[in-house]
Amino acid sequence: LFFGDFKEKNQEEIEIKDVKYKHFARVLKMLYVDDPVVTDSNVESILTVADRFGVQPAKDKAQLFLLTSSYLSKHTKLRFADQYNVPFLKEAMLRQYKSLADIQGLKEVQ
Repeated sequence: LFFGDFKEKNQEEIEIKDVKYKHFARVLKMLYVDDPVVTDSNVESILTVADRFGVQPAKDKAQLFLLTSSYLSKHTKLRFADQYNVPFLKEAMLRQYKSLADIQGLKEVQ
């Protein structure tokens, strides 16, 4: 939406449906603030909005958080990586599956 060629580009206003204001505002803030607040409780909403509107810098910051600071399970991180198209995170999470028990735990998360 912000960085590509889209059909609404000549409109003065664009209605955005199905996105909470606070989630959209958080992603926009991530474009302008060097110290974004990404937490385990908001990372999925950041990925949802960033993926939907093609805001790669926000996806990158969410990915960095998931790789370095998050306490979410590897199953949840893998689901996020797959669902929101974050290939590097997906690769990193897949490398953590080393046993059949790990893989079986994945079924419980879905």
